[in-house]
Amino acid sequence: MAVYIKAFVLPPLLFVSSYARNKHIDLGFDNADDSSLGVNVDVSPEAILKFIDGKNKQKKSKKKSMKHELIFSNPFPIPRKQENPEEEAPLDPPVIGVYNPKPDFETENRGAWIIHSQNAGVAAMHIQLMPNNKAIWFDTINLRPSAIQNNPPFCKLVSDRPGEIDCWSHGVQYDVESGQATTLKIMTDTWCSEVGLSSIGDLVSTGGYQKGIYSIRLMILCDNCDFQENVNGLAAMRWYATQHMLENGSFILVGGRGAHNYKIIPPGKLQFQAQ
Repeated sequence: MAVYIKAFVLPPLLFVSSYARNKHIDLGFDNADDSSLGVNVDVSPEAILKFIDGKNKQKKSKKKSMKHELIFSNPFPIPRKQENPEEEAPLDPPVIGVYNPKPDFETENRGAWIIHSQNAGVAAMHIQLMPNNKAIWFDTINLRPSAIQNNPPFCKLVSDRPGEIDCWSHGVQYDVESGQATTLKIMTDTWCSEVGLSSIGDLVSTGGYQKGIYSIRLMILCDNCDFQENVNGLAAMRWYATQHMLENGSFILVGGRGAHNYKIIPPGKLQFQAQ
């Protein structure tokens, strides 16, 4: 390949070299050592061939480097530094539990998580903030002790474990301002039940597990109230069902495990005619 390149390239280069040496005055150069590329440029055939060989080596080296980068690319490239990076305003350390209504700078973050209570006693399978600024939450009752006992004391027999009693609370009313938790009495199992806030501000819970599968629970809007329950308020079993409020304030209860139908539940009632 090198022989062919020299055979085709060398004669024209010899002509160009000879022409350039003889035409330097006509082209406006001061002497034979000057050229349009700069001063003291060697335009001999040997120098030109050496220059071409150097360019070919540079191309081969560049292709080899690009191939290496494609195969073994850097997974953590260092970003280029901007010439004039914008200086970010220093951030003040957050103060836990303190709300600043007028921040020093605007961000897309509209809130922050803080620990409001180290232990409210009950896990929140369902949680609902009520219109009186109290949060109602409750868990299933079949997982044995919670972290808080009923107050005032109250115990009940465990239906599926003969001889065992349960004195633990499985629901609380939580004051979001003071952090105080008040225990709630729940008689029927609420595991995988449904819950929603009614149009008049009451909390309506339906279905559940075992003896709670036909239940309706009602928590009216007051500070120290317990759930009112109707163990047989539903005609069909409701476990993993869907509960949604309608435009007129009633709830529609759809489906569930083994229930291929729906039921309309009016707000604020434990007993009603089927619709």
